Amino acid sequence: MKVGAKMEKRRKKKNIENMRPLRKPFHRKELRKKEKSDRLGELVVRNWNNAIKSGALIVTENGYEICSEKMKRYKKKLSCSYGKEKKMRVLTIANQKGGISKTTTTLNIGAGLLREGKKVLLVDLDTQGDLTYNVGAKEQPYSLVDVVENKALLVDVIQHIPNGLDIIPASLDLMELESRVVSFDFSSLNYDFILLDCPPNMAGNTVAAIRASDAVLVPATADFYAYKSVRAIAQSLITLDRPLNGIILTRFAGRMVINKQILKDLKNLATEINTKLYNSIIRECVAVRESQLMQQSIFDYDSTASAAEDYAALVKEIIQEE
Repeated sequence: MKVGAKMEKRRKKKNIENMRPLRKPFHRKELRKKEKSDRLGELVVRNWNNAIKSGALIVTENGYEICSEKMKRYKKKLSCSYGKEKKMRVLTIANQKGGISKTTTTLNIGAGLLREGKKVLLVDLDTQGDLTYNVGAKEQPYSLVDVVENKALLVDVIQHIPNGLDIIPASLDLMELESRVVSFDFSSLNYDFILLDCPPNMAGNTVAAIRASDAVLVPATADFYAYKSVRAIAQSLITLDRPLNGIILTRFAGRMVINKQILKDLKNLATEINTKLYNSIIRECVAVRESQLMQQSIFDYDSTASAAEDYAALVKEIIQEE
C-alpha cells in the first residue's frame, strides 16, 4: 500500500470532527514559496518529517495536503520550541595592527567553542596562512577566491580537521581580493559559529569579512601602539556603518605598570566608543607560544595553562551573548 493511501486510511479511521477542509494538494517547493515570509512556515519546511508525523501535513498521491487545525497546533508547538532559536553567528576577528594575537585568539576561541559542544568553522583570510598552518590544513584545488568567482561552492573549500574543527584554508590567491570590492555569504552553511581571521589591514578581505559578520571582535595587547590600533579600527568601522562589538585584551602581564595603565585606558576607550572590554583578559603565557610550535590549540596542548583558563572564560562570555 502506498504511503498516501495509508495516511488517507488513517485519517478516515480517526474520523476527526470539526476539521477544516484540506487545501488543494501541493508539492514541497510550493509550500516553501507560500511560507517564504513566514518564519514559522520556514520552520515547518525544515521540520518536514515531524510535520507529517503530527498530521499537520498529509501525504497524498499527488503531493501534500495541509490539515488547517493540526497545522495551527503544530506551528504553536514550533513557536514554543524555536521561539528562542539560536541562529548561526559569524564573528570577525580583526585589527589593523599585526602581532596582537588575532590568529591565536581565533583558533582558541574556536577550540573553546568546540569544547562547549558548538559546531565551528574557521576561515583564514590572511595570505600568510598562520591559522591554516596551525590546524594542519592541507593544500586543495579550490579556494575562497573560486567561491567568490562562482567557480566552486563553499562546501568544496571546507576541510574537516581531526580535532573536530572545520576550516576554509588561506591561499596565496586571496591577495587578488585585497584590491577588490567582494562579498562573502556563509548563510548556506550549518554551523553554530563561523570565525573569520583577518589580515592586519582594512583592505578587501577584511572589509568583506566585516560586512558578512554579526559581530566584530578586536584583540589588542597591552601596549600603546595596540591601543592606537583599537581607536583606528573603531574609526574605520564607523565608515562601514558597523559597530565594534568587543575588545579582547591579550598577552597581559599584570605585574607591568604599563600593562595596568593600558588596561585602564582601554576601559575608558571602550566606554568612549560605546563598546565593551571583555572581562576575560588573556594573560601572557609561554604555553601559547609552545602550542603554536606544536600546531595545537592551547586546550589540546595544555588545558591547565593560565591562557587556557582565560580563553575558556572568554568563550563563556561569547556564548552568553547569543
